[in-house]
Amino acid sequence: MLFLKKMLIVPIYTLLIGYIGLVGIMYLLQDKLLFPAPGPVQVALPEGVEAVEIEASDGALLRAVYIPADPQAAQIVFFHGNASSAIHELDRGTLLRSAGFGVLIAEYPGYNGSTGKPSATSLLQAALDSHDWLISKSNAPIHVYGQSLGSGLAIYVASKRDVASVILEAPYNSLKEVAKAAYPYLPVEMLFRHEINSTEFAKNVRAPALLVHGSEDQIIPVEIGKKLFEVMPADTQWRQIDGAGHNDLAARGSLNLAIDFFQSISPPE
Repeated sequence: MLFLKKMLIVPIYTLLIGYIGLVGIMYLLQDKLLFPAPGPVQVALPEGVEAVEIEASDGALLRAVYIPADPQAAQIVFFHGNASSAIHELDRGTLLRSAGFGVLIAEYPGYNGSTGKPSATSLLQAALDSHDWLISKSNAPIHVYGQSLGSGLAIYVASKRDVASVILEAPYNSLKEVAKAAYPYLPVEMLFRHEINSTEFAKNVRAPALLVHGSEDQIIPVEIGKKLFEVMPADTQWRQIDGAGHNDLAARGSLNLAIDFFQSISPPE
């Protein structure tokens, strides 16, 4: 009987040690998993597209992309996903510019040659600094548009500044909830260091809002996006794109929905 107990204890002990090791590794790798920042990309920018440097409040130098329009045209600040960068969103930016808007594609600390270190705190502050930089360039209305990770930054700016409207593409109610869905076997509540709580920010949003989500999103499940929608202002619009996942929303019509929404708020001159 004693021998049998020992036989059982050894594998249980081994599994426990392995699990503790996994938890430790995931804790240490958390920053890289959340913010897999692409390195510098050297590309020739199209005519009419400018590489700009925005100094963040914490001293980071953010290498963003600006596509100016007529001085009286409404402006859009776009916040990209965690594995993208400003330079990788040129197609989206030029399509928004073709629709009549000036566009700032914001960048994050540590991304694409920007200085600083990415974290929830540094990204939220950088988002405000990017919005305020655009104010210095134009007196026109400013819209905010965020995709995936960037949706939390967009709603944060909308909660802190007087914006014309806000669009959230593949949004989340809480970044911690996304981590819990991705790693249900880990004690995320204890480990998570980079919370961005869109639900809290939603309480202070007064601008018209549109939320867009794909029904087959495996990164940020549509149910998470719906939880945020439920706490948004009563006039918030919801658009679910059936069959769309996380990274093909624009190809399946989300960008067209965004342009129509922005133009309904700020018609082109």
